[in-house]
Amino acid sequence: MHFGAFNFGALVACTALALPQLVLGGGTGLLKDVRKDIDALPSYTADEQDYILSQAALVLDVFGNRDIKLQAFGKSVDPVPKINSIRASAKNNTFQKVQFDTANAFSALRDLHTVYGFGRPHQCGTVLMPFALTLVSADLDDDDKRMAFDIRERYDIDNPQCVVDNFSQYKTTYLSLAAADATLTATVETIKQGDLLLTYNGKTFNQLLKELEPIVGGSSIAATRRWVIDYLTVRSGFLYQYPREDNVQLTFKRSSGEVYNVTLPWVASSDPLCIFQAPGTVIPVTDGGKVATPITVPKRTMAQINAEIDKYVPMLKSLGLTKETALQLISRNLTKYSNPVTVGKLRRTDFKPTTQSNSRNVNGLSYVPSDIDPKLQWTIYRPEDLKIGVLRITDFSSATSSPDIDLFVRAGKALLTTVLADTNGLIIDLRDNPGGFVTRADYFPQLFSPLLNFDAAFACVRKTKVNDAIWKTDNTEIGLAYKKLTDKDIDKYTDYSLAKYSERTGFNSYGTAYIKPVALLTNGRCFSACDFFSTAMQDNGLAIVVGEDTNTGGGGASTVRHDSFFQISYPSLFPQPLPYAETVTTAFIQGVRTKRSRGSLIENRGVTADFVVRPTISDIRGAFNAPRTQQFDAISNLLIRRAKNANLLNTTFLIEDRAAKSYEFIARPGNPPEINGTVSGIDSIFLYNEKNILVGVKLLAPTATKQRFSIKPIFQIVKPGFTNLTVQAWKFGRPIATSIRYFRVIPPLSSYFALAANTTTRLSPVINNQNVIVYNKKTGAGDGWKNVDGILQVGNGTVYANNIDTTVSFFVKAPAGTDESYFLNIAFDVTFDLENSFDFVYFTVVSNDDDSTANELIRLTGSGNLDPLTVFSVPFAKVYEIQLRVSSDENLAQTGVKLNSISVKFSQPEPPQPEPEQPVEPGTTDPVTTGRTSSV
Repeated sequence: MHFGAFNFGALVACTALALPQLVLGGGTGLLKDVRKDIDALPSYTADEQDYILSQAALVLDVFGNRDIKLQAFGKSVDPVPKINSIRASAKNNTFQKVQFDTANAFSALRDLHTVYGFGRPHQCGTVLMPFALTLVSADLDDDDKRMAFDIRERYDIDNPQCVVDNFSQYKTTYLSLAAADATLTATVETIKQGDLLLTYNGKTFNQLLKELEPIVGGSSIAATRRWVIDYLTVRSGFLYQYPREDNVQLTFKRSSGEVYNVTLPWVASSDPLCIFQAPGTVIPVTDGGKVATPITVPKRTMAQINAEIDKYVPMLKSLGLTKETALQLISRNLTKYSNPVTVGKLRRTDFKPTTQSNSRNVNGLSYVPSDIDPKLQWTIYRPEDLKIGVLRITDFSSATSSPDIDLFVRAGKALLTTVLADTNGLIIDLRDNPGGFVTRADYFPQLFSPLLNFDAAFACVRKTKVNDAIWKTDNTEIGLAYKKLTDKDIDKYTDYSLAKYSERTGFNSYGTAYIKPVALLTNGRCFSACDFFSTAMQDNGLAIVVGEDTNTGGGGASTVRHDSFFQISYPSLFPQPLPYAETVTTAFIQGVRTKRSRGSLIENRGVTADFVVRPTISDIRGAFNAPRTQQFDAISNLLIRRAKNANLLNTTFLIEDRAAKSYEFIARPGNPPEINGTVSGIDSIFLYNEKNILVGVKLLAPTATKQRFSIKPIFQIVKPGFTNLTVQAWKFGRPIATSIRYFRVIPPLSSYFALAANTTTRLSPVINNQNVIVYNKKTGAGDGWKNVDGILQVGNGTVYANNIDTTVSFFVKAPAGTDESYFLNIAFDVTFDLENSFDFVYFTVVSNDDDSTANELIRLTGSGNLDPLTVFSVPFAKVYEIQLRVSSDENLAQTGVKLNSISVKFSQPEPPQPEPEQPVEPGTTDPVTTGRTSSV
């Protein structure tokens, strides 16, 4: 079970940074014209208000950052007493005042993991201006460029200038939403990229910063500045009140020195799917919390929605939805918010952003996404005759509910050892990265560690009544640490040294992929998992931190939500959903730094930059030799100096990797595995086995010219299974890289089970290390696949183990005389009971002993059965490996997986056969019908 952060801060960041989606709902147009559609709150009953407040207080009972927030901002921000006070006086106040006071109680904490999201229809809209703003420094002089550019003492770091950014992108969206006439279009066109903001509604940026700080939050001053500049141009009704004024008066200064004024209207974009699900009666928002007259909006029936939805089909398509899918979502949510939700176990994790990714061209550089994981993007920056790699991590989320750690790290390793391998240094661009899974952030830094001694953040939680219910049966490191607290320890924290955020065994499971100097480029929007990644890199001495701000966002916790965790997992305390999709989230598990910063909290502080350098005004205006920028030139100069000082400029260490779908190399008994690669500037290579015993040495001439090398261990592989070798490169008497290579030892071809053509074979469940082999990766033999009473299973029938990765493989070969007209047809009879969305059983076929052909037939999660009448057909190959892999994470309450039988038939396609009327007993009749195939 994952406690990784995709925190609510991620949603805030993406909302603020990504272009709003062009949605043509009832609340789209000038804000003054559509305010009635979105600037309203539900007409709550007294019971509904009371339930929201009581549930908010319970959620906040587990607020992990309570102590540090009270220390930083005073006891007055303690949220639970505030919420209880609002609840006690609610009957004497308007609905509006209660709602806004509740939101303010959360925002006063300056914790973007801990928020209150308004109900419908208020949450359904976003308002925006035709530009974004960013912070800049004055142009760098020659000394700044040549020297270490530690310019934290410069006046403009603490008194930043705000300029127009992303104008061409935002302008198009704004004018489209506004259906702008010629006058508004001409007004917008007077603004230019890089124009300096002097005043906003008559106030300077520093005045606005002081005024808006309590509203926008932000754990650090750096984060607050960034959230303020977003709030000035993009505002979501989910989190904030809509502007009371319809227009904004702006004063700008051009590069020529000309000062000019413009007045621009707010433009609104809304989501009709959200508005369709708003309550039937709403109360418009008014100034001062005065009582407003309720507006009755007839609640649409599904029949009415079905009749209306056709005009929204283009918008739905832009959101990746079909009409049918949209109707299903609306129907499901209309039911969800009028009836108790079905109770079932759900994860303790964070959720994904609901807006598009914030990836964009930066500084005129064109980024190329990884073809393995598009969260990683790369480019080459070329100052003069140098090559600086740039690796942009947009966020640490994944495309699924699982963190897909191997996919993410493998994608990074592939880029670092190919397109970025021959660079002189690397910039990891983390600007505006809102977070994601902490496990991704914890495992990725090892790719830059010269030794297998990387360490990631610790974790701790606070002793409370609600936490007692959560952790009493938990047997993870955090749960075991919690059990050491007694009833007298209320509000105390667990001993952080006892628990890690992520599974320790994964911290050093890949090894070095890049050996040149690394700089992290951060800003105040680098938040949550981005904070974890940055602290890990800094604490392990793997990179210098160059910030556009003095600190990162300072979000050092994971998040849990009322709806997706508390209300589903603990229904006795949280029996109903909140009335109109209101959202209550809280920071849950605190992150604690390691190594040189051991014991320091990440919250509020984040990472302090070693050097601070913002883009200059010329960079934003494109006036400095684009696509080069003064900012990137300065960072590049620093990296080159560090590479020269460490004598790494002409050093290379690349080990050949698999281009396949697996990191594992294939080997056979009797043949020592061979490792090949390319080096320069390396004087020796050492090879160690899985017990860390030296099994090979290679001495080299440390020339600047690249040379190939090959090294084998001085032992023979005896039997199938997993093994690994560690390769370490040395230069001038010190290790500069350590990499691990995994080998999956498969049986000799003579041991493969020979199939007969057109005959159904029920494969034996006996694990024999010849043609039925179990591969346990970091998994004890008792926790992996095993034969119990003639059935292969994972688990003991009551529970299965945490953090396992176990595969049972069946090795078969095609009958003699068959050709490509034949198919291998496979039927599985499997019973599974796994933690939904986090633990999986994968059914895969590998053809001809080549993992690049790995064909995943299906993956299952949750509970159920795979019907043995479901047949999977695989194209012809000479040999096959049929794999059933089970992976788990932490904190399990399910029973595992049973492979009741597996039947195969090697045959040519036949006409479809009729379905049997009744299921048959396995083994009594051919369970494989070759005409009934599912897509592979």
